[in-house]
Amino acid sequence: MKNETSTAFFDLSLLFFGTIAGLILAILTVPFVEKNAYLSIITPTLLIFALPGFVYYVFARNKKVIKEKSIRPLSKSDIVLEILFYLFLFFAGLLIDFGISRILESMPYEWAVAETKKAEETGFFIREIMSDTSGWWYGIIAFAVIPAISEELYFRYGIINVIDKFIHNKTATIWSVAVLFSLIHFSAIGFASRLTLGVIFGYLYYRTGSIKWPVFLHFSNNFFALLLI
Repeated sequence: MKNETSTAFFDLSLLFFGTIAGLILAILTVPFVEKNAYLSIITPTLLIFALPGFVYYVFARNKKVIKEKSIRPLSKSDIVLEILFYLFLFFAGLLIDFGISRILESMPYEWAVAETKKAEETGFFIREIMSDTSGWWYGIIAFAVIPAISEELYFRYGIINVIDKFIHNKTATIWSVAVLFSLIHFSAIGFASRLTLGVIFGYLYYRTGSIKWPVFLHFSNNFFALLLI
C-alpha cells in the first residue's frame, strides 16, 4: 500500500513538473514563434501537452506502473449499447452548446459578447489558414493530428492514470478529467461538447485499455469539425 502511494505521488510529481516545464518553455518560445501563425499554434500544444504526456508515456511503459485495465469480451448488444451511449453524450453536448451560444448572443454583458466574438474570430482564423491546399494540410496537422495525440497522451493516458491511483473510481476519474479537459480550452462556447467528448474518450480508454482508440476518435472529431468550418 505504501509503495502504491509513493508511486502515485511520484507519477503526480512527474506530470506536474513536466507541465510546469512545458508552460515555461512555451512562454520562452513566444518571441520566436509569434510572427509565424503555424508555429504559434502547434508550439504551445506540443510543449504544454505533448512534452509531459510523452515523458509520462515513456516512463509508465518502461517502469510498468500502469496496470492493464480489465477487459471483458463485448457481446453484440453491449457494442450497440455503448455506441448509443456515446452518440447520446455527443449530441447532448452539441445541443447544450447550441443553447449556450444562443444565450450568450442575447446577453448584453461584455464577457458574453467577448465569448461570442472570440468564437467567431477563431472560426475565421482557421478558415483563413485552410484557404489553400498547403494551408489545408497544415490545418489538419495543427488542429487535428497534433491535438489528438498530445491531448490524449496528457489527459487520458497521463492525468487519468494519476487520478485513478488516488480515488480508484472509474466514473469519478473519467468525469473529473473530462471537466479539466474542457476547462483547459478557456471557452464557454463548446464547453459541453468538449466535456462529453472527454467522457467518451475516457470510457473508450478504460474499455479498450489502449490510448490509440481515443486518439483516433479525437482526430476524427477534429477532422470532421474542420471540414464543417
